[in-house]
Amino acid sequence: EILGVPPGTWQVGAIGEDQLPTLTGATAVVAEADVENLLIELDAGLRIRGRVDPPRPARIRVRPNPENVSLTYMGGLIGDSMALATADEEGVFDLGPLLGGSGGLMGGGGRKLTLVAEDDAGFRGELEVELGKENLEGVVIPLTKGAAVSGTVLDQNGVPQAGVVVSVTPAEQPEGAGMVGFGGSPAGEGAPTGEDGRFAVRGLDTGKHLVLVKDNKGRALSWAPGMVGAPEGGDGKAEDEVEPMELDLEDTVNERFLDLRVVPRDGVIQGQVLDAEGLPVADAWVTASLDIDMETYLRSRNPSARKDPERLEGVIPEEEDKDASSGGDWTRSAFFAEAPVLTDENGFFAVDGLRRDRAYNLMAEGERGGARATQDAVRPGSRVTLSLELLGGIDGVVRRGGKPVASYTLEARGPVTRNQRVSDAGGSFALDRLDPGKYELVVTADAGSAVATVELGAEGRERVEIELEAWGKIEGVVVGTGDGEPMAGLALMVTSESGALDRNGVDLLTGKGPRTDPRGKFSVDEVPSGKGTAVFMDPDADLTAGAIATVEFELEAGETLDLGTIKGVQTQAVPRDERGTLELRTQTAGWKRRPRPPGTDLEAEDPEAPVIGDPETDRLWVRSVEIGGVAEQAGLLPGDEIIGIDGQSVETLGAGTAAQMLSDSRLRAGQDVRLELRRGDERMDETLKAVSKSDKAGKK
Repeated sequence: EILGVPPGTWQVGAIGEDQLPTLTGATAVVAEADVENLLIELDAGLRIRGRVDPPRPARIRVRPNPENVSLTYMGGLIGDSMALATADEEGVFDLGPLLGGSGGLMGGGGRKLTLVAEDDAGFRGELEVELGKENLEGVVIPLTKGAAVSGTVLDQNGVPQAGVVVSVTPAEQPEGAGMVGFGGSPAGEGAPTGEDGRFAVRGLDTGKHLVLVKDNKGRALSWAPGMVGAPEGGDGKAEDEVEPMELDLEDTVNERFLDLRVVPRDGVIQGQVLDAEGLPVADAWVTASLDIDMETYLRSRNPSARKDPERLEGVIPEEEDKDASSGGDWTRSAFFAEAPVLTDENGFFAVDGLRRDRAYNLMAEGERGGARATQDAVRPGSRVTLSLELLGGIDGVVRRGGKPVASYTLEARGPVTRNQRVSDAGGSFALDRLDPGKYELVVTADAGSAVATVELGAEGRERVEIELEAWGKIEGVVVGTGDGEPMAGLALMVTSESGALDRNGVDLLTGKGPRTDPRGKFSVDEVPSGKGTAVFMDPDADLTAGAIATVEFELEAGETLDLGTIKGVQTQAVPRDERGTLELRTQTAGWKRRPRPPGTDLEAEDPEAPVIGDPETDRLWVRSVEIGGVAEQAGLLPGDEIIGIDGQSVETLGAGTAAQMLSDSRLRAGQDVRLELRRGDERMDETLKAVSKSDKAGKK
């Protein structure tokens, strides 16, 4: 029983103890009466049974396989991460439920899975299996004793660091080893320290490894200055990314001991919170969030990942409507923030336990959340004053044909993001506690969608009236670029420039969304007006290689738009270890949004668009090239227009479809690719040979 559900159409999923999870098990339409007797059918899935050798209690799990990250198997991946088993004293285990494999557009049979078995004594083993349409019996996972690393983590003052995680990962991990599981952390991420700072990581392979010490949120701690073995540049310099320590494990007999030293977490930020009149504010919440960029954070999560090569980048015009932010600073989320503290009766506060080598972003909230103050890049040891400012709000009403819309979904995008389901006979809504700035209001209802823009001043309150526009519809047919045959069974994802997206996103991930029929035809209802993009995907291909065709369109309210015949790139199942790259990035854009050559001054007068086709039509451009890479050596530059690929015209293919032909997932190492290019009045014809992505990954 689910209580307090507002009116609307809801997808209801379920997770069973011995059944596969489902995200959209049933659809419930909530109106004036309760919905009763809703039936959700769960699949019992398949099981893998066997034993570990030598027999011993061991934990069994499934390591995610990148080849399985497809639309068809997306739900199965959730089940994979939840499937855990423990072998008994005789080593026997029963793992499941798991999603079985089938054929599909990619052909082939079962799902390829990697079973991982490990225990606390350091025994570990892996086995690749293929799960078809029936249970898999008699599996034997061989176990071997792995190498071990133990030691202590102290700060530079000798204080034990409890509750941190010591990560010891292979310098070259197999694909999927760093993928995030259902619990939100990559499997085998490391070992936590005890109260005395001691740790032990067992079951490691021999060879080169990377060592990091992380906090409980997965962020790497800086090495203490002068620590033996610490890499250069990782010794507590606040702006530096923490480099992992390299460790070579030569055998599985001798346990390695590490004395790890990190920068202390004893920093304190003090201050006072005042109201708009300069008076102290008691009982205000103050939160400190580590100032860290996303790339640095992801690097600490998977230190063995290949760093991006140095690139020659084109100059890209900024979006004209980028004034509205995408929801503020991601580091301020509850997960990344330190525990909040309250101000005392005089408005004073102190946040302790901070990393003294890093800066923090502060936020104070008072007046029951109706007033806020922020200050960024504050270093421990500082004393600050945070002056609260009253927050604003937006009131409004949504109508369709002059009549109020009683039920709809409202999303506000700006300095903060809000989502709410509105049920009001008069169609009215109210958004409170909003920071000043530009907001986009996106309304979605059964009758249509709408987008409105509101500029909110400090302590202001604005009112807006929003008129819904009727949903439109798109249709067409997809055929192969080579043979012109219909492409059946393609999944379709529609997005809108306005942000009012096609509402079948969840259905797409669960296989219930729109597909092309046996004749390659498709039809999608409930498409918002304005500019949009339709992406056709092979549901059985991994997501990096799944896009078959991409087409841009512009739709009037209530219009049925025929997109005509769309040419799709036939799926080429290039195994990941055989893939190649031209060491360039492309971008589809019209003339105004095209990449310019490096050094272009966008403030200077832009030359007129060449009179070739429609300047608004998307074309295919070189956005960047790797310095010293294949594309740069062939003379390609950012800003070059790609007008032909292997003798096929980009104009005929469509820019989005043509871009798929050049993606790394479509190219095989050693493959020759002929490009016809235009640079101003100059025409060029170059043949590039794709280099191996696997070889590049080995040269980190």
